[in-house]
Amino acid sequence: MWKKERDMKTFIFLLLSFVFADLSAQNTISFVFQPTDLGLGIRYDRQINPINDLYFSISYGNYKLGNESSVKDHIKISSGLTFKINETSYLSIAPSYHFYGKQTEIFTPLPEAVIFPYSIDFGCGVYLNKFRIGFCFDFFKWESSINLGIWF
Repeated sequence: MWKKERDMKTFIFLLLSFVFADLSAQNTISFVFQPTDLGLGIRYDRQINPINDLYFSISYGNYKLGNESSVKDHIKISSGLTFKINETSYLSIAPSYHFYGKQTEIFTPLPEAVIFPYSIDFGCGVYLNKFRIGFCFDFFKWESSINLGIWF
């Protein structure tokens, strides 16, 4: 079993260290919501050149698949790139790793695509003054996430 509390604290510490190491770069901290598993998380984008950002994201949620099956403790970690299209919009791509805790299968087994640990997120978003709004979608798992952040 993943040591969630210690690993989350370590991740947040490393994330904050990375953010405050060089405040001259453009950074974005975003709140992440995943409707599929009612997951919540955080995303950090850091500008690596005028066109691209590198980003890291982590979220936690629980699946409830109908009345039959559920997955508790779904942790998703993503790391990828954003590509600026113009001054107000961007595209993104990120490989993702999924950790699944306790799984309950009452009548039918969970589909392999749901519990496979690796996937890819594709996303898009816009910059609105100091705010960043984005949407990511995983075509393999049919999961989505909404990102609302502040650009500084």
